[in-house]
Amino acid sequence: MQLALTDRGVEVADQAMDVVRALNGELTSPLGGPDSAETRALGAALQTVLREAPEPGATRERGDD
Repeated sequence: MQLALTDRGVEVADQAMDVVRALNGELTSPLGGPDSAETRALGAALQTVLREAPEPGATRERGDD
């Protein structure tokens, strides 16, 4: 089975992507914009944090590193 967007669905998705791009530019502007080295460094740091995050429901004891 293959699904496809309706013409209206394509229109809504395009509008949503425009909104997300504008918001991304606005939120990353203090770092130099979406393509800046600072934004890439932030993305890399966040990926590291998420990769090292404990499993949901797990607790960490003080001193566990």
